[in-house]
Amino acid sequence: MSIVAVQAVIEKALDLSCFDVEAVRLPLDAEGNGKREPRETVEVGALRVYNRPQAITRNYDQLVGNYSLREVLQ
Repeated sequence: MSIVAVQAVIEKALDLSCFDVEAVRLPLDAEGNGKREPRETVEVGALRVYNRPQAITRNYDQLVGNYSLREVLQ
């Protein structure tokens, strides 16, 4: 990894007001690793039971509105 590449990544992070070390390390690691080859598909069979639609939250505000703001819900 060249000094110029490191400096460019740090300057880009600072331009984005990002001061996290890991945010700088991520693009440096990605550049060093290069493009990865795609892997073979793995059958997940048993996990298909979790393939369902998300819960509907349209009535959430009505549920919350039924309780006093002074009470603690547990």
